[in-house]
Amino acid sequence: MLSYCGELVRKHDPDRFFMSLMQTADRREALWALYAFNYEIAKTREVVTDTTLGLIRLQWWRDGIAEIYDGKDVRQNEILPLLARAIKDYDLPQKLFEDLCYAREFDLEGVIPADMVGLLNYAAFTAVPLNALALKILGQGEDEALEAVSQSYALVGLVKALPFHASQQRCYMPADLLAAQEIPERAVYEFKAQEALQPVLKAVVLQAEALIKGRNPSSKWLKLHRKAALMACKQLRSCDYDVFSNKAIDKPAFFHLRLFLTF
Repeated sequence: MLSYCGELVRKHDPDRFFMSLMQTADRREALWALYAFNYEIAKTREVVTDTTLGLIRLQWWRDGIAEIYDGKDVRQNEILPLLARAIKDYDLPQKLFEDLCYAREFDLEGVIPADMVGLLNYAAFTAVPLNALALKILGQGEDEALEAVSQSYALVGLVKALPFHASQQRCYMPADLLAAQEIPERAVYEFKAQEALQPVLKAVVLQAEALIKGRNPSSKWLKLHRKAALMACKQLRSCDYDVFSNKAIDKPAFFHLRLFLTF
Protein backbone atom coordinates (compact mmCIF):
# COMPACT_ATOMS: atom_id res chain seq x y z
CA MET A 1 0.00 0.00 0.00
CA LEU A 2 1.36 3.41 -0.96
CA SER A 3 2.01 6.11 1.60
CA TYR A 4 0.15 9.42 1.40
CA CYS A 5 3.08 11.01 -0.44
CA GLY A 6 3.44 8.07 -2.81
CA GLU A 7 -0.22 8.17 -3.71
CA LEU A 8 -0.11 11.94 -4.24
CA VAL A 9 2.86 11.65 -6.61
CA ARG A 10 1.33 8.68 -8.43
CA LYS A 11 -1.81 10.72 -9.10
CA HIS A 12 -0.35 14.13 -9.89
CA ASP A 13 3.20 13.46 -11.12
CA PRO A 14 2.87 10.02 -12.74
CA ASP A 15 6.00 10.15 -14.90
CA ARG A 16 8.28 10.86 -11.97
CA PHE A 17 6.37 8.30 -9.92
CA PHE A 18 7.23 5.68 -12.54
CA MET A 19 10.84 6.85 -12.52
CA SER A 20 10.90 6.50 -8.74
CA LEU A 21 9.83 2.86 -8.99
CA MET A 22 13.09 2.15 -10.83
CA GLN A 23 15.09 3.36 -7.83
CA THR A 24 16.05 1.25 -4.82
CA ALA A 25 13.18 0.79 -2.39
CA ASP A 26 14.97 2.58 0.46
CA ARG A 27 15.07 5.86 -1.53
CA ARG A 28 11.53 5.94 -2.88
CA GLU A 29 9.77 7.35 0.17
CA ALA A 30 12.19 10.28 0.31
CA LEU A 31 11.62 10.96 -3.38
CA TRP A 32 7.87 10.83 -2.88
CA ALA A 33 8.07 13.28 0.03
CA LEU A 34 10.12 15.65 -2.13
CA TYR A 35 7.76 15.51 -5.09
CA ALA A 36 4.67 15.69 -2.89
CA PHE A 37 6.11 18.90 -1.42
CA ASN A 38 6.79 20.18 -4.93
CA TYR A 39 3.22 19.43 -5.96
CA GLU A 40 1.84 21.31 -2.97
CA ILE A 41 3.80 24.50 -3.66
CA ALA A 42 3.32 24.23 -7.43
CA LYS A 43 -0.47 24.15 -7.09
CA THR A 44 -0.56 27.31 -4.98
CA ARG A 45 -1.79 29.44 -7.89
CA GLU A 46 -4.64 26.97 -8.43
CA VAL A 47 -5.99 26.95 -4.89
CA VAL A 48 -5.89 30.63 -3.84
CA THR A 49 -8.14 33.51 -4.81
CA ASP A 50 -5.55 36.30 -4.62
CA THR A 51 -1.82 36.94 -4.46
CA THR A 52 -1.72 37.64 -0.72
CA LEU A 53 -3.25 34.28 0.13
CA GLY A 54 -0.79 32.58 -2.19
CA LEU A 55 2.17 34.25 -0.51
CA ILE A 56 0.80 33.23 2.88
CA ARG A 57 0.49 29.63 1.70
CA LEU A 58 4.05 29.56 0.37
CA GLN A 59 5.31 31.15 3.59
CA TRP A 60 3.60 28.39 5.59
CA TRP A 61 5.66 25.82 3.71
CA ARG A 62 8.83 27.93 4.08
CA ASP A 63 8.30 28.18 7.82
CA GLY A 64 7.59 24.46 8.08
CA ILE A 65 10.85 23.66 6.30
CA ALA A 66 12.80 26.21 8.36
CA GLU A 67 11.51 24.66 11.59
CA ILE A 68 12.86 21.29 10.49
CA TYR A 69 16.35 22.76 10.03
CA ASP A 70 16.06 24.63 13.32
CA GLY A 71 15.37 21.37 15.13
CA LYS A 72 11.86 22.37 16.18
CA ASP A 73 8.85 20.07 16.31
CA VAL A 74 7.66 19.14 12.84
CA ARG A 75 4.27 20.56 11.93
CA GLN A 76 1.31 18.23 11.81
CA ASN A 77 1.03 17.53 8.11
CA GLU A 78 0.98 14.47 5.86
CA ILE A 79 4.17 15.50 4.02
CA LEU A 80 6.48 17.39 6.39
CA PRO A 81 7.35 14.48 8.76
CA LEU A 82 8.51 12.34 5.82
CA LEU A 83 10.31 15.30 4.31
CA ALA A 84 12.03 15.93 7.66
CA ARG A 85 13.29 12.35 7.63
CA ALA A 86 14.61 12.77 4.08
CA ILE A 87 16.33 16.04 5.02
CA LYS A 88 18.07 14.31 7.92
CA ASP A 89 18.92 11.06 6.13
CA TYR A 90 20.35 12.69 3.00
CA ASP A 91 21.59 16.04 4.35
CA LEU A 92 19.45 18.03 1.94
CA PRO A 93 20.37 21.76 1.65
CA GLN A 94 17.77 24.17 3.01
CA LYS A 95 18.53 26.72 0.30
CA LEU A 96 17.21 24.45 -2.44
CA PHE A 97 13.81 24.27 -0.72
CA GLU A 98 13.82 28.04 -0.29
CA ASP A 99 14.63 28.45 -3.98
CA LEU A 100 11.68 26.28 -4.96
CA CYS A 101 9.28 28.28 -2.81
CA TYR A 102 10.62 31.55 -4.13
CA ALA A 103 10.23 30.36 -7.75
CA ARG A 104 6.54 29.72 -7.19
CA GLU A 105 5.96 33.36 -6.28
CA PHE A 106 6.25 34.09 -10.00
CA ASP A 107 3.06 32.08 -10.57
CA LEU A 108 1.19 34.55 -8.36
CA GLU A 109 2.29 37.66 -10.24
CA GLY A 110 -0.05 37.14 -13.19
CA VAL A 111 2.59 37.99 -15.80
CA ILE A 112 4.04 35.88 -18.59
CA PRO A 113 7.74 35.54 -19.48
CA ALA A 114 8.87 38.40 -21.71
CA ASP A 115 10.96 36.19 -23.96
CA MET A 116 12.68 32.81 -24.21
CA VAL A 117 15.33 33.87 -21.71
CA GLY A 118 12.59 34.62 -19.18
CA LEU A 119 10.96 31.24 -19.83
CA LEU A 120 14.30 29.45 -19.46
CA ASN A 121 14.87 31.24 -16.16
CA TYR A 122 11.46 30.13 -14.91
CA ALA A 123 12.18 26.55 -15.99
CA ALA A 124 15.53 26.66 -14.21
CA PHE A 125 14.16 28.16 -10.98
CA THR A 126 11.34 25.61 -10.72
CA ALA A 127 13.15 22.47 -11.92
CA VAL A 128 16.90 22.64 -11.21
CA PRO A 129 16.67 22.75 -7.38
CA LEU A 130 14.14 19.92 -7.51
CA ASN A 131 16.42 17.61 -9.48
CA ALA A 132 19.41 18.67 -7.39
CA LEU A 133 17.56 17.48 -4.28
CA ALA A 134 16.58 14.23 -6.00
CA LEU A 135 20.20 13.57 -6.95
CA LYS A 136 21.21 14.08 -3.31
CA ILE A 137 18.60 11.55 -2.20
CA LEU A 138 19.74 9.03 -4.80
CA GLY A 139 23.41 9.57 -4.06
CA GLN A 140 24.15 10.15 -7.73
CA GLY A 141 26.37 13.18 -7.19
CA GLU A 142 26.72 16.33 -9.22
CA ASP A 143 26.07 16.22 -12.95
CA GLU A 144 27.05 18.91 -15.44
CA ALA A 145 23.85 18.18 -17.40
CA LEU A 146 21.62 19.05 -14.42
CA GLU A 147 20.53 22.50 -15.58
CA ALA A 148 20.02 21.65 -19.26
CA VAL A 149 18.06 18.44 -18.63
CA SER A 150 15.95 20.05 -15.90
CA GLN A 151 15.08 23.01 -18.12
CA SER A 152 14.26 20.80 -21.09
CA TYR A 153 11.95 18.57 -19.05
CA ALA A 154 10.24 21.64 -17.58
CA LEU A 155 9.77 23.29 -21.00
CA VAL A 156 8.00 20.35 -22.59
CA GLY A 157 5.88 20.04 -19.47
CA LEU A 158 4.79 23.65 -19.79
CA VAL A 159 3.98 23.18 -23.48
CA LYS A 160 1.83 20.11 -22.83
CA ALA A 161 0.12 21.83 -19.89
CA LEU A 162 -0.88 24.89 -21.93
CA PRO A 163 -4.60 23.94 -22.19
CA PHE A 164 -4.79 23.37 -18.43
CA HIS A 165 -2.99 26.61 -17.63
CA ALA A 166 -5.12 28.55 -20.13
CA SER A 167 -8.26 27.31 -18.39
CA GLN A 168 -6.93 29.00 -15.24
CA GLN A 169 -6.04 32.26 -16.99
CA ARG A 170 -2.33 31.39 -16.94
CA CYS A 171 0.21 31.40 -19.76
CA TYR A 172 3.93 30.65 -19.71
CA MET A 173 4.69 31.08 -23.40
CA PRO A 174 7.04 34.02 -24.15
CA ALA A 175 5.26 37.32 -24.77
CA ASP A 176 7.48 38.25 -27.71
CA LEU A 177 6.67 35.00 -29.53
CA LEU A 178 2.95 35.53 -28.93
CA ALA A 179 3.23 39.10 -30.25
CA ALA A 180 5.04 37.89 -33.37
CA GLN A 181 2.02 35.70 -34.13
CA GLU A 182 -0.36 38.52 -33.20
CA ILE A 183 -1.87 36.49 -30.38
CA PRO A 184 -3.37 38.56 -27.54
CA GLU A 185 -2.97 36.96 -24.13
CA ARG A 186 -6.76 36.92 -23.77
CA ALA A 187 -7.07 34.80 -26.92
CA VAL A 188 -4.99 32.08 -25.27
CA TYR A 189 -7.33 31.99 -22.29
CA GLU A 190 -10.42 31.92 -24.50
CA PHE A 191 -9.00 29.08 -26.64
CA LYS A 192 -9.29 31.24 -29.77
CA ALA A 193 -5.72 30.94 -31.03
CA GLN A 194 -5.06 27.22 -31.18
CA GLU A 195 -3.63 27.15 -34.70
CA ALA A 196 -1.71 30.41 -34.32
CA LEU A 197 -0.09 29.04 -31.18
CA GLN A 198 1.61 26.18 -32.98
CA PRO A 199 4.67 28.20 -34.16
CA VAL A 200 5.10 29.50 -30.61
CA LEU A 201 4.98 26.02 -29.14
CA LYS A 202 7.31 24.74 -31.84
CA ALA A 203 9.90 27.34 -30.87
CA VAL A 204 9.73 26.27 -27.23
CA VAL A 205 9.98 22.57 -28.11
CA LEU A 206 12.96 23.23 -30.38
CA GLN A 207 14.61 25.05 -27.49
CA ALA A 208 13.94 22.06 -25.24
CA GLU A 209 15.55 19.74 -27.79
CA ALA A 210 18.55 22.03 -28.28
CA LEU A 211 19.26 22.05 -24.55
CA ILE A 212 19.80 18.29 -24.40
CA LYS A 213 21.19 17.62 -27.87
CA GLY A 214 24.46 15.77 -27.44
CA ARG A 215 24.10 15.72 -23.65
CA ASN A 216 24.84 12.43 -21.91
CA PRO A 217 24.10 12.74 -18.20
CA SER A 218 26.08 10.52 -15.88
CA SER A 219 23.12 10.35 -13.49
CA LYS A 220 20.54 7.66 -14.21
CA TRP A 221 17.87 9.98 -12.81
CA LEU A 222 18.72 12.67 -15.32
CA LYS A 223 18.98 10.09 -18.11
CA LEU A 224 15.33 9.21 -17.44
CA HIS A 225 14.31 12.87 -17.53
CA ARG A 226 16.24 13.42 -20.75
CA LYS A 227 14.57 10.43 -22.40
CA ALA A 228 11.12 11.53 -21.26
CA ALA A 229 11.73 15.04 -22.65
CA LEU A 230 12.93 13.69 -25.99
CA MET A 231 9.89 11.43 -26.31
CA ALA A 232 7.60 14.37 -25.54
CA CYS A 233 9.35 16.53 -28.15
CA LYS A 234 8.94 13.82 -30.78
CA GLN A 235 5.29 13.38 -29.85
CA LEU A 236 4.58 17.11 -30.11
CA ARG A 237 6.35 17.29 -33.45
CA SER A 238 4.27 14.39 -34.79
CA CYS A 239 1.01 16.25 -34.07
CA ASP A 240 2.35 19.55 -35.44
CA TYR A 241 2.47 21.04 -31.94
CA ASP A 242 -1.30 20.90 -31.53
CA VAL A 243 -1.45 20.46 -27.76
CA PHE A 244 -5.23 20.28 -27.87
CA SER A 245 -5.23 17.07 -29.93
CA ASN A 246 -5.62 13.60 -28.45
CA LYS A 247 -2.28 12.67 -29.97
CA ALA A 248 -0.57 15.27 -27.81
CA ILE A 249 -2.48 14.31 -24.68
CA ASP A 250 -1.92 10.54 -24.84
CA LYS A 251 1.35 8.99 -23.75
CA PRO A 252 3.83 8.20 -26.53
CA ALA A 253 3.76 4.57 -27.66
CA PHE A 254 5.56 2.24 -25.26
CA PHE A 255 6.44 5.23 -23.07
CA HIS A 256 7.08 3.25 -19.89
CA LEU A 257 8.97 0.46 -21.65
CA ARG A 258 11.24 2.96 -23.41
CA LEU A 259 11.94 4.71 -20.13
CA PHE A 260 12.70 1.39 -18.47
CA LEU A 261 15.13 0.44 -21.22
CA THR A 262 16.90 3.77 -20.73
CA PHE A 263 17.49 2.87 -17.10
